[in-house]
Amino acid sequence: MATPHVSGLAAKLWQGNAAGTRSYLQSIAKDIGEIGDDTATGFGLPIAP
Repeated sequence: MATPHVSGLAAKLWQGNAAGTRSYLQSIAKDIGEIGDDTATGFGLPIAP
């Protein structure tokens, strides 16, 4: 169920292009597992401003 939630957040926070939006979402994510990108939690939990 993470995919529809993150997709909706990405649409709401659209930065004008896919690369900019991806970078922005990664920058606002709170790391909840291993440091950085990992297979269990990705970049972490996105915290919407």
